[in-house]
Amino acid sequence: MLGFNSLQAQTSAASTTAGTVGTANNPGSSGSWASVTNVQTENNVYATALITGSNKSSNYLDATNWGFQSTNAAAANYIPSNATINGIQVSIKRRKTLTGNVRDSKVILLKSSGEVGVSRASTVSWPTTSAFAAYGNEIDLWGASFTAADLTNSGFGVRIAARNKGKKDAQAEIDYIKITVFFNQTIYYSKNTGNLETLATWGTVSDGTGTAPLNFTRDGQLFILTNRATATLTGNLTISGLNSGFVIGNGAVATPTTLTIPSNYVLTASVNLKDNSSLTITNTTAPVLTSIGANTTVTYNASADQTIADAAYYNLSLSGSGKKLFTTNSAVATTIDNILSITGGVTADNRGNNVIVGGSIANSGYASGTGSYTYSITDANGTLSGNGIYDNLEVDASSSSNSTYSVTLSNSTTVKSTLYLNSGSISNSTNLTMNAGSFIKVEDGTLANALSSTGYDVTYLPSSNTTITAGGELAGTVKNLDVQVGSGATLTLNRNVSMTGNLAISSGTLDVSNSNYNLTVGGNLTNNGTLNLRSNTVTLNGNGVQTIDGSSAQTFNSLTVNNATGGSVQLNKPVTVNNTLTLTNGIVTTSSTNTLTTAANATISGGNSASYINGPLKMTVNSINSTKTFPVGKNGAYRPLSLSIEQNATTSTVYTAEAIAGAPTTRTYTTGIQNVSSVRYYTIGSSNAATLSSATINLSYNTDDQVLNPSVLRVAKSNGTQWANLGGSGSAANNGTISSTSFTSLGDFVLANINSIVLPLTWLGFDATKKVNAIELNWQTAQEVNTAAFVIEKSADGVSWSRIGTLASKNIAGTNTYTFTDAFPAAVNYYRIKQVDIDGQFAYSKTIRIVYSTTSTDIVVYPTIIRNGTINCVIKDQEVLKSGQISVAVYDLSGKLVYANKMKPLPLITFTCSNLAAGQYTVLIGNENNYQQAKVLVQ
Repeated sequence: MLGFNSLQAQTSAASTTAGTVGTANNPGSSGSWASVTNVQTENNVYATALITGSNKSSNYLDATNWGFQSTNAAAANYIPSNATINGIQVSIKRRKTLTGNVRDSKVILLKSSGEVGVSRASTVSWPTTSAFAAYGNEIDLWGASFTAADLTNSGFGVRIAARNKGKKDAQAEIDYIKITVFFNQTIYYSKNTGNLETLATWGTVSDGTGTAPLNFTRDGQLFILTNRATATLTGNLTISGLNSGFVIGNGAVATPTTLTIPSNYVLTASVNLKDNSSLTITNTTAPVLTSIGANTTVTYNASADQTIADAAYYNLSLSGSGKKLFTTNSAVATTIDNILSITGGVTADNRGNNVIVGGSIANSGYASGTGSYTYSITDANGTLSGNGIYDNLEVDASSSSNSTYSVTLSNSTTVKSTLYLNSGSISNSTNLTMNAGSFIKVEDGTLANALSSTGYDVTYLPSSNTTITAGGELAGTVKNLDVQVGSGATLTLNRNVSMTGNLAISSGTLDVSNSNYNLTVGGNLTNNGTLNLRSNTVTLNGNGVQTIDGSSAQTFNSLTVNNATGGSVQLNKPVTVNNTLTLTNGIVTTSSTNTLTTAANATISGGNSASYINGPLKMTVNSINSTKTFPVGKNGAYRPLSLSIEQNATTSTVYTAEAIAGAPTTRTYTTGIQNVSSVRYYTIGSSNAATLSSATINLSYNTDDQVLNPSVLRVAKSNGTQWANLGGSGSAANNGTISSTSFTSLGDFVLANINSIVLPLTWLGFDATKKVNAIELNWQTAQEVNTAAFVIEKSADGVSWSRIGTLASKNIAGTNTYTFTDAFPAAVNYYRIKQVDIDGQFAYSKTIRIVYSTTSTDIVVYPTIIRNGTINCVIKDQEVLKSGQISVAVYDLSGKLVYANKMKPLPLITFTCSNLAAGQYTVLIGNENNYQQAKVLVQ
């Protein structure tokens, strides 16, 4: 439970300097105080008394004229003239030097008449290191009585003498003396009737009779509302005196008191709620709440926006209408020891600070703000009730005995931004709704029941490295899942998990458990920890480009690629599949560094024009005879090949195959080969050439390969500087397969023919050149026969392509030259030319890549989240500002240009892209030498 303090009627005044310091005779003393004014300042410069002889005392050091006064209420040494003095405390900073033993001889208070009361001298020896010793306290009058007039008299003070209790000489030293006075305010009690703003309603006797106050503005007055169960202000009441205040109730359970401040009157005072009392504030201006007791309730129920006073509450009720605004002091968290109640139609705004509740929350309204509403209970079960909404909710059901405590959701509860599960369990969490775009941070807590929300993020970040089991927080459709359990710790799944966004293992281990729960990922998969997939299946089913990345190579049991829009999966680290690779939809892009490898016993299912391997594919063989089908392709063309292998041993060997677009290396032809295809070829290699005894290959072809007469089609293989004829015959015109005869070595393979019929036109060259605010493409061809047009295609990543122009074919058999200008280049550009024949058949040139310009940090694009189509750019780069013209271009995720313009460079450029669909875009702005490329999100 959270603790509360009670406002006391007692206060204090402190004087830091004695106005007069002197000495007085002490009969029988053997040492005199010197440099006595040094005690007026705390600076380690001492008044000293050398005491000679055992059990001898010093003379008296008298510190008087302390400056207490009753006129300036703002001063620290102010004592009201009518104050009741409760106690006096003297603090002396002292030490002893030399070898003797110094103790107190006398510490006694002085009035103008001399010593009064009894000495508070201690038998404790003075230390050798300077330190304060306190004499008296807040209820000690030293056996005397004092009035304010006694204390403000210049004769008031303290007398001090020291004694040597040792056998050798000793020196007593005092650095500083201060006095604190404790006194009561004048207390007035309310009668059982009468308006509170009327002076006659108050009196000094507990029933409200006795002397009435002269006003509400005098210092040191305390007004206690009692002798009635309820009271309502009927006018404005201001209690403004220094050390004055207003108290509600007397703390008794049998006689609680409730005060109502109506909307048309204001209470201006420092207010203390005693135990069992209540305060209802309907006015938009609340009083200062200095202390709130147990079993109290403060209600804010204005029908407009209302500021909640900084305080530690017991019960806090927010009703009426409008916003209820918590403190803006970031150093203060509002605490509610028992119940926070938010009624329907009310918005409670924490304005970025935490609101901590120790009992229960009844929220039927909206708990808003960037801070969190923290439900903090210890060694107890709790309840969250009401059909309310939270921006941020934090649950901390902690235990001192390692027991598990739960918080029950009694009604439907919605979290719009973040749910923090610090400790304990949320039961009946089927009543919980996480809004799309919200976030669950799991520390040491969990959801006991399955969540059915969609589009929320989950991060696991336990307070210590341990093994934890996921709860119901993963039962819904998660957007992004981030595992940050720490090195050596493990998150174990308890169900299949589906993510529409990213899966990240930032630290520690994600274990799918012995149940082999499956993972479905719609975004990127990044593993910088350990992903223990056992015998499960991971499915990539996004609707755009997805990546597999991490700190090291990744191994899957079974991997399914089923990208809904036929997007791509980019490997940024090597990947191995041990069991089944399923290609349903989506192209997997690999490279010579980031390869895809299937284990010896793995199988590949699927493969089609929308799902194949774009790049090297490695397949492992550890048997004498094996046939492996490589579902490879390039640039939208699916061209699988089968390799039938006979090895001379069962040595595990990895075979690599890749389809490559464009013409192969020029080689001479062996007998029977007239020409080879310039559309594509295949390169095949192995990790251990010595194990290959013999092999045959089966290649596929389609309309762009222009196989018009399959009877003259052959398979050719590189053989040093020649293309060797491996025989075979096409199965059909246009679309079919062809199988080779056996061979004993690997290399490049290509479709060939045995007559003089020319396969597709010959590409003599294709290159790109940077120009001012543009890139110029140039290509040369030969043997254009029946060619209709050239379609220029562009890509940001070499995977997703879009058309940016078309040129008609010259259709001349000789050499032809073409030029095309891209006026809106990106930072990095991929280009290819699609050659289209009159009959609709087509083929592609090679792909070229060109970097247009370098990044400038002096060009800034903002904002990163676009809601109205307006994009701003600040240009500080002087070279860019001096150029005559800059390019502005916006590309979608596929690399398609969706906005383009030429502008005069200015320090601030603003442009509007209307009608952009929601999603991520790339903005590029600059010239041919300097640019900035920025990612923006359109909502």
